[in-house]
Amino acid sequence: MKKILIVEDDLAISMGLEVVLKEENYDVMTVNDGKLAYEIAMKEPFNLIILDVMLPNKTGFEICKDLRKNKILIPILFLSSKNEELDKIVGFETGGDDYMTKPFSLIELKLRIKAILRRADSTNNEISADSYKLGNYELILDKYDLYLDNKPIGLSVKEFNLIKLLMER
Repeated sequence: MKKILIVEDDLAISMGLEVVLKEENYDVMTVNDGKLAYEIAMKEPFNLIILDVMLPNKTGFEICKDLRKNKILIPILFLSSKNEELDKIVGFETGGDDYMTKPFSLIELKLRIKAILRRADSTNNEISADSYKLGNYELILDKYDLYLDNKPIGLSVKEFNLIKLLMER
């Protein structure tokens, strides 16, 4: 079950989102304070953060910027009444993955959430110049080694090349 953190200081919006997303079978946590939301996001794993911009004690932009500084790459969807182009630009430049303005369509929000989670799932298969990662597996290209949970698995050259080909695809 995908876990979503909703950071929203408007109680009606927060409760409404919680109900709607639970109906979609998401595990949902809500927070109404920016500083507390940042502390929670630093400690607990989430698949997505839905983040208001104007929050008490720490803005959504500050939360996003600080999470990215600390290498927390949880996807962030800004949901804000700040609808100027500059606000959206700041949202993306601080590390946000998407930006929706209030009032919003619940159908569009659900579709954007699904799209963000789908992209996040596909990027769990990381590719770099010297290795491929797929789930708990890592293929080190220059050493011709495959690791599962950081433990080496012996491979023949044919096995290595076959796994490399599959991971590339």
